[in-house]
Amino acid sequence: MNFQPSSLFNHNVKWELLNEKPSSDFKTLQLYVFSNKKKEFQFKTLIKTGSRILKKNKIKFLDVKNCVLKKIHHYQNGDGIMITSGNFQFEFYGQITEWFDHLKLYCIQVDFLNNYSIGNLIGKGTYGKVYKAIQKQNKSEYAVKTFDKSNLQKQIEIEAILREIDILRIVQHPRVIKLLETYESETHIFVVYELLKGGELKQLMNEKKLNQDQCVSIIYKIIDALAYIHSKGIIHRDLKPENLIFRYAQNIEDIVIADFGLADFYRKDGKYLFSRCGTAGYLAPELIMNKIYDYKVDVYSVGIVFYMLINGGKSPFEKIDYATQLQQNMLSNIDLKKLIISNECQDLLSKMIDANPQSRITSQQAKIHLLFHKQHEKIEVLTARLPKSLTISLIDTPKIQAIQSSRQKQQSFVQMSQSAKNSPVDTKKIQGQQNFSNAKQKQQQ
Repeated sequence: MNFQPSSLFNHNVKWELLNEKPSSDFKTLQLYVFSNKKKEFQFKTLIKTGSRILKKNKIKFLDVKNCVLKKIHHYQNGDGIMITSGNFQFEFYGQITEWFDHLKLYCIQVDFLNNYSIGNLIGKGTYGKVYKAIQKQNKSEYAVKTFDKSNLQKQIEIEAILREIDILRIVQHPRVIKLLETYESETHIFVVYELLKGGELKQLMNEKKLNQDQCVSIIYKIIDALAYIHSKGIIHRDLKPENLIFRYAQNIEDIVIADFGLADFYRKDGKYLFSRCGTAGYLAPELIMNKIYDYKVDVYSVGIVFYMLINGGKSPFEKIDYATQLQQNMLSNIDLKKLIISNECQDLLSKMIDANPQSRITSQQAKIHLLFHKQHEKIEVLTARLPKSLTISLIDTPKIQAIQSSRQKQQSFVQMSQSAKNSPVDTKKIQGQQNFSNAKQKQQQ
């Protein structure tokens, strides 16, 4: 099957000179490679690192990101891989199973319905729908997020989806969702994740009162993952209990950060695809006031989650109406004295929800806070006891955005930046912002 010209992915590729030192994280394999010049198979050594394939001398490389990936078979050489991009074609044969499993994270496949059966609808997001899917070969259940290409009328909508996929290819952490593979047909994009079955943190907070040790254990895992995300130059910008998911039921130790739909690569100039974005009640004040911000907006959001964990799921901001909640969120007058917590816990929480971003703690600083010293010791002891093979990151899953009620949708706050006026914006959200503006003017009078 040839790749359709209507592809939304940019996948122009050619052999290029390598100008920098290759990553030390690479694997070498001897394969039968078809030479287009000599029209014959040659036994060559290839190196793979990330989305790049290097020749043995490491002088030239092929970046296969968003190229079409396909398994093939040759009557003499056996199983192989074909990578195509426009008129470019590269094929090789040998022990390709591990290589294919690695490359499918970065490439695009075209035979989704041959590999998966789609089941029930389990959620929906701004642009796509999420279904339960069964892999036909191993019969395992997964979550697949589907996008109807005919509904993506604006370039900014396409860019938002491609940006999320690019980010998920970068983040590799046991507490961060992991994209497994991406497919594209003439009509749809399919993004496959592992299916999470443990439910959202929000649900747990509504059903059970957690003690301080449990709260600290959960929040440390979130902060640890957040520090990793920030180390990769990425801001999440929508951290809330609905986007923090447990992998399995009855296991509060196995939590992951999900839903990178509003995530972006940090920019000092503040020119993002979406500038003011997130969910009212979890927004850093500087973001609401449309100021240039940095990674600390995520720290503030996690701080609010931490507060809610300790406070039995109750937010520090009243939910009288959207405008009132947004105004309280911006002022960020949060009283911690009513919380029954240790001094260390109060110290960290106060530094995370500091309304002033200049004095607010960073994710890296939060990770090594005195509160977590015991947590560090437990992790070190556990890691020392485990065999090395069991310390490798587990396969994670995406946040499956649950189908929300209309009242919940009103709480979602996503506004386009001035440089992205074609971004889809919920009319209820715009009205909420107008109400907030009017309320602020009355208060000033």
